[in-house]
Amino acid sequence: MSKNVNKTGWKLPYWSSVVLVLVLSLGAGTQQPVPVTLIDRVTIIDGTGAPMLANGAIVVEGGLIRDIGNRETIPVDTDATVIDATGKFAIPGLIDAHVHFDQSASLFTRPDLVDLRSIRSYEDEIESTRQRLPQTLLRYLWSGITGVVDMGGPMWTFELVDSVSASPNAPRIQAAGPLISTEVIPQLDSADPAIVAVETAAEARQTVQRIAEGRPSLIKILFLYHPFDDFDRY
Repeated sequence: MSKNVNKTGWKLPYWSSVVLVLVLSLGAGTQQPVPVTLIDRVTIIDGTGAPMLANGAIVVEGGLIRDIGNRETIPVDTDATVIDATGKFAIPGLIDAHVHFDQSASLFTRPDLVDLRSIRSYEDEIESTRQRLPQTLLRYLWSGITGVVDMGGPMWTFELVDSVSASPNAPRIQAAGPLISTEVIPQLDSADPAIVAVETAAEARQTVQRIAEGRPSLIKILFLYHPFDDFDRY
């Protein structure tokens, strides 16, 4: 008969193995069922150019689409939560491929175009923009936008990406970080600028390395052209 010995060399009583098996069996029997949701009688547009499917059904299990197609061919779980989507449409998630989270599209976010800093400072506007980002991200989802690309902004946009990476209340976000430019826009200067100017190749490499620490999805170059520019300096 083999000895009941663990890796440390201590002898274990025979009944300890029985208890362990019993506990594992009980644990396996108490697993919660995966929730299933049926989006019923929905018109499906799959984005491939195929005709709309008027009498569609989508079965979501554990947060993933398990079945999608004609309602008459989709098996329905008896314990599924049913959402009656009659008269509604299901489409693939949309992508907004060019946003700037540091600009809320209000009159105060572009003092280089309309300078209202005597009414509201640029710093206050940026802080207000950051405070309402949770609502901004929800609006993307409400509009059917599930993917967003920030094409240039302060380093804090990387913090935003990390903070909402697993949130159900935000779209997937890709960010470029600060724009590497041939010159800065003085009115947009801040402690965490969205635009960084470089003069030499060495400065460009150093700036890219600094931005890379935020794990950007892309690097954006901003080239500001002015009439009669001397291109030889580039």
